[in-house]
Amino acid sequence: MSDLLIPSYSQGYAQYQADAENPDRWDGLAFNWHGPLGPTGVVAKDVSGRGGGDGVLTNMDPATDWVMTEKGWALDFDGINQMVLFPTLPVTLNSAAFSLAAWVFPKAGSDTIDGIVRTRDGDQNGAHLIGGAGTIRFGLTDGGGGKLLSVAGAGYTNGAWHHVCGVAVNGFMHLYLDGKEVGTPLAYTPPVVNETMVPQLGEHNGNFNTASIATGTIWNRALTPSEIQKLFTDEHATVRAVDDSPLAQLTVDAAAAQANHLMLMGMGV
Repeated sequence: MSDLLIPSYSQGYAQYQADAENPDRWDGLAFNWHGPLGPTGVVAKDVSGRGGGDGVLTNMDPATDWVMTEKGWALDFDGINQMVLFPTLPVTLNSAAFSLAAWVFPKAGSDTIDGIVRTRDGDQNGAHLIGGAGTIRFGLTDGGGGKLLSVAGAGYTNGAWHHVCGVAVNGFMHLYLDGKEVGTPLAYTPPVVNETMVPQLGEHNGNFNTASIATGTIWNRALTPSEIQKLFTDEHATVRAVDDSPLAQLTVDAAAAQANHLMLMGMGV
């Protein structure tokens, strides 16, 4: 698939690692929501191919909260009570080595503790990227304790798209903003028991973000700096298909949801 063609449910995308233009980005992939593929009504699709189910848009209106941006389709969160909650993944979080990443457009009203993308278990343990008001944070919690790598003044500004990525590896947490590492790596002790993963977007412990979010991805391995740079320069790297691969198409139920959305927007079908 040409780099000039934006992957989408209608044009096609890499549904499996064998179809991918960047198959290495699928190594360790546990969860992948990619908004630019297209609006899917009241659900959000996990396109990782790892067996995760659909997320549910909570307190959101698909007619207005799916928005077209320079990154393609994204979800717009109002900072009041909106979020997307996905079902439990069939894999647990490898807390010794993992990565979280997202494309986010913070707006005025966002706060330093507002959720971007996170994974948690029933006791709120897990990992998260949060941020706003010029500060970006990468956190890990377990058993009531936790570590938080917080960086302010590194360019996480309102009114602009940013790629954020947190990586935990070799006992240290690293934070990347727009393809470059920021702040000082923070030492942490990985929990003995890996955590159940329940991904969500736009919320963290009751703190709702005022932002547009285009992607949210989790890997059960540490991304390398060059891989993170690639994700920054090509936001579709995880879903871009090779030229000769079968083009995975939208499922019937999601196609109906997208058509319904377009009709609600008055664009026709």
